[in-house]
Amino acid sequence: MVHLKLETLRLNDEDQVVGPRNFKPTSTQICDEVVRWWKEEPVAEDLLIDTLFERLNRRRSNWSVTKDELYHALKSHNLYTNEVNELKTYDDMIQPSYLTDSDMDQVDKKLMDKVSIVDSEFGKGLIATQDVPKGGMIVHESLPLSVIPQLDKQPLVARGKCCGVCSAFTTLSSQLIIKNNLDCNSCDTIWCSKQCKKLDITHSILKHPTSRNPLCSSVDWIKFENFCLKESLYSAYAVGVLYARHALQPTSNLWEIFTSLCSVSQKVRWQASDSTNVGGTFDASSNGKLGSDVTTPTMETQWSLAFGMFSKAFPKCELNNEDFLNFTGTFNLNQTMGQVYPLTAHINHSCEPNVRYDLEPKYGIKVYARKDIKKGDQLFLTYVNPLHGVTLRRRELRVNYGFICNCARCMQEWETRQKIVNHPSNILTDSETTTTARRKSSMKMARPSLKELLENGDEFDLEIPSEVNPRRRLSVRFNSHVTLAVEEE
Repeated sequence: MVHLKLETLRLNDEDQVVGPRNFKPTSTQICDEVVRWWKEEPVAEDLLIDTLFERLNRRRSNWSVTKDELYHALKSHNLYTNEVNELKTYDDMIQPSYLTDSDMDQVDKKLMDKVSIVDSEFGKGLIATQDVPKGGMIVHESLPLSVIPQLDKQPLVARGKCCGVCSAFTTLSSQLIIKNNLDCNSCDTIWCSKQCKKLDITHSILKHPTSRNPLCSSVDWIKFENFCLKESLYSAYAVGVLYARHALQPTSNLWEIFTSLCSVSQKVRWQASDSTNVGGTFDASSNGKLGSDVTTPTMETQWSLAFGMFSKAFPKCELNNEDFLNFTGTFNLNQTMGQVYPLTAHINHSCEPNVRYDLEPKYGIKVYARKDIKKGDQLFLTYVNPLHGVTLRRRELRVNYGFICNCARCMQEWETRQKIVNHPSNILTDSETTTTARRKSSMKMARPSLKELLENGDEFDLEIPSEVNPRRRLSVRFNSHVTLAVEEE
């Protein structure tokens, strides 16, 4: 029987007054709050320090913080700067991929029909080997390197609520599941199709304590999995899944391909995040996690604990801690929506991309031309939301991929932003409305047209409105609290 309980939550657009009056926040707490606000209102990340200070005082009226403290806190974490060269990057520390066309031919010869891996000014890249019209498919990878189940769905998988591989909620009745042999004889795991069950070759050694396979301790794997779930270490979990597949099939080329992709130590990546909490909001590998407890262990401690559990789960593994950090960094640099597609991973970034991707309902990915592409043209995807302003785009690229984008669009938007920032009228503290309007205007000029947005589907996200009328009437829809029923364990 399912038990439901009622929980009342506040909507995120309500002014937040939490904690005692005259509370003195730490530098990290200040940054966390500002970053959380920027996530809710992307347009706000281009506001001047005077306006940021005024708006922060409204959001956290119980805080005792000066404008200088706000400025130094943001600047020390690389969250506020007017000079691009002040930002720390790590692109020079990334080891480039050394995969070739012949390596990919061994995976699937059809993969290279229209593209070729080449050296470019951005490292390895992908070029078209024939003309491709707008809307034409260029790349189709029917499977990732190895299907990595969704970490956050694993508690539901263990209860037989989701597929053990694709993590989809199954619509099959229990009779059909049993009839088609889509259930596990030793645990409650089910699969939504015969293909998913066939792909789940590591299930028994990872999930069954009775398997007694010398390659893996399932008891320790479950501890490792639960730790990764608790600490949002998705990339560590992904490396574990990939290694388990390699350990079970050592003659496959999976591990060779994975370790041949561009790489950098996860330690370098978290140092670019500036702090555990602030970095977590921009670092895609942590799913935007914010650490709310000051006793939360440091990133180095978290990853050290994760490696210790990984080593116990795979007692014959010869990897050391540095290897583990390098491979988690490799995963983060090359993953697309939580999966590694080795050919698509070679497509470089541009804020004005000429290709887009669509994920297939199960495991595959297809790359299409957004415009006519000529033979010899390099392919470019966007790694970030192109509707965001130049500051936020560059910040997310720096944290996740180690570089500052200097494409034509970024250069133009940054120049426009500098003119606005340095305009004498913006020195006044009461210019919030004018400044915000200018930010919106400059961002809208560089955004894709509505037609492009519709053509690209899930590639673009809608922004949350930056202004909410404080005098709006409270109604069923716009009440400042919402009550919902949640399942109780």
